[in-house]
Amino acid sequence: MSRGFTLIELLAVIVILGLILAIAIPSFSSLIQKNRFNAFRRNEELLVKQAQIYLTNNTNLLPTDIGEKKEVLYTDIKEQNYIDIIKDSIDGSE
Repeated sequence: MSRGFTLIELLAVIVILGLILAIAIPSFSSLIQKNRFNAFRRNEELLVKQAQIYLTNNTNLLPTDIGEKKEVLYTDIKEQNYIDIIKDSIDGSE
């Protein structure tokens, strides 16, 4: 008597694995997207916090008139070593 699997048993296993993958892949993709978004938010919070520290130490860059706007660039904060390189959570670029 042969101790191998029948074709029906193999097909049943393949179908079951296919169903598991059909459920798992969208869930996994959603988890990856959520983690990327959370990494983006953490980077954003870090950048804002470091920009505030940068402006606290460089008060000459603060607006002097009501309604006046000033810009703090990422490159300025990075060049002054207030922050390390921030990588994009999606494509890994700076």
